[in-house]
Amino acid sequence: SQLPPLPAGDYYYHELINLDVYEPDGHYLGVLEQILETGANDVYVILNDANEEILIPATEEMILEIDPDQKKMIVAKMDWYGDDV
Repeated sequence: SQLPPLPAGDYYYHELINLDVYEPDGHYLGVLEQILETGANDVYVILNDANEEILIPATEEMILEIDPDQKKMIVAKMDWYGDDV
């Protein structure tokens, strides 16, 4: 509550951790467990129901919607992971 407010569309890490992550078609990917800081962009670590990690670049092209009030994030379909994710 003592942190300064951020501009619209920006979030503190603690607001993102534990969000449920979905693809646009409603397919559930898992829970955002960790955020890795890299030189180019952050990488979101999603833990799926099989306890496997899915790495998603935190770019405008990949992150379509973030709704902390609904504890939900929508990410672009990741064809390189195949249908079993």
